This record gives sequence, C-alpha cells and structure tokens, in this order.
Amino acid sequence: MNTATKMPQDQRVKQEEALRRFLNLCRSTNLSYSINPWGEGVVFEESGRARLTNIAGFLKGLTVMADMGPLDALAATASKKTSPMDLALKLSLDLDGQLQRLSTYGGQREIVVEEATETREQTVIKVPAYKVLLCDDSTFGGFSVLWHRPFTIEQVQAKAREHDEASYQGRESDGTPLSDEDSRRRWDSALAQARNDLGIRKELETFRSWTPHGVRKERVKAEALHEEHKTDDDSLAIYGCDHEDCQWSRDRLKFSSRQEYIEYGFAFNGGLLLHGMGHNTFAVEISGDSGPHWSIHT
Repeated sequence: MNTATKMPQDQRVKQEEALRRFLNLCRSTNLSYSINPWGEGVVFEESGRARLTNIAGFLKGLTVMADMGPLDALAATASKKTSPMDLALKLSLDLDGQLQRLSTYGGQREIVVEEATETREQTVIKVPAYKVLLCDDSTFGGFSVLWHRPFTIEQVQAKAREHDEASYQGRESDGTPLSDEDSRRRWDSALAQARNDLGIRKELETFRSWTPHGVRKERVKAEALHEEHKTDDDSLAIYGCDHEDCQWSRDRLKFSSRQEYIEYGFAFNGGLLLHGMGHNTFAVEISGDSGPHWSIHT
C-alpha cells in the first residue's frame, strides 16, 4: 500500500497490518474466539459486531474509492494534506490499538484451583482479569463498553446460598428434609438469582484445563516405566502402549486433567468513542491528537 505521506517503514507496516485485520472482517461477520484477532478478553455483542463491520466497510471504502471527491473532502476533516488511504491507515492502527488495550485490560488473574499442602504444590490457572463486551452506542464509529470481572463456581454458589441455604443443605433450618426434586428446583432458582445479582453474562464464560498435582506425579511415573521397556525403534506412544507396565491407555480417568469454568459478571461501563470526524460524541476528552482517533472512556 502506498500513502501520500512519508513515514517510518515500521510504522507503515503496523498500519497496514492493522488495516488488513479490519478488511478481513468484510469477508465474514463471524467473530468467534477462534478468529477474533484481539483475543478472548474482548467480546462483541450482536450490535457491537454490526458496528465493527460498519467500521470495516467504511475503511474498505476509503481504500478502494480514494479518488472520489466526497471521500477526499471527508479525509480533509483531519488535515488538508490527508488522503483517504492515509486516513484509513491511521484509523485502523488507532482502533486496533484500543481493542488490544481492552482485550488485555487488567492483565491476567490467577485463580487457585488446588491449595498447597505439605505434600503438594499449589496449582493455579490464569484467566483474563476482565472480559470487555462491546455494543453499538449509536454514534458514528462508537461502542458502549461493559467491563466484567471473573467469578468461580464457588463464588457463584456462595452467593446462591445467601438466597436459599436450605436448598444447598437439602434440609430446612429446623432439620426438615427436602425431597431431591424440591432441593434441586430451589437450588437452580437460587443459582439463577445469584447470577442475576452478579450481572453474569453466559456468553462470556470461559474454561481452563488443569492437571492436579497427584495426576502430574502419576504421569511422570508412567512415562518413566514406558521409557524402560520401549526400544529405540519403538514409535508407539504411551497412550497406545499395551505393555503391562503402561496403564495409561487402560486407565485414562486416573491421568485425566480437570476443567474449571469461570463466569464473568458486570463490573463497570464506559465507551470507546471516535473523535475528530465532525460529529458529537457527547464526551469530553483531553488528548494531544487533533485528528480522527478513538479513545476509551469510563
């Protein structure tokens, strides 16, 4: 891509890479985690996906219709010397950077899934400290932003017990037992109330696989036994080995990992707004950038 303005080569490469990410969105609106270029920390609600696609189409228009008078006039809102291609590159890098910041907001949170004892080490998993949900806010190029913090199943259950401890215990406070059906029905209702209280969004749920300390020790032993009897030309992996010392293939449950599900509930809100395009964003911003750019507001 050629631009009308001279700039450092590495800066232009970054701009072109960012622009390419947005142009790729013009081919598909499926922003699943597997193809979301900004990672699992930022999630687009349906209206947010529509807004992002709208922005991608706008950037596409700037690149393919750069010689059209109206677009030249639009680009001139930032600078008399800015071409449509320059504007597309600048906006792409700016929005890409803001989405990267949102995706990594707060870094990672460590969650203890196995406490340390005298005989084992502590086991932790890492998840995004926040998941950020983006929605359309009805301004040109703008998003509403909702930050969500993580909750373990134990934390959700603790909240549910505040609503109905009896359903968790299976008996009323006076000792009267509840039927399995009653207990299950009331507990499900308590969990739903807890998730509502915490502002949990189902679509933000994530999970992590982890291996208990005891399983890791058993795996080491099994692998050592496998190494003792296999030959140099033995290409058979431990999973499929039928040797009597290799229990791996016959006792998968013993060596299996665990999964921890983490839910995300509402923390605070804000916006990701586009400034400098001649429209009112209804937000006050202090920035040294007088040209079109996005900023995060909380």
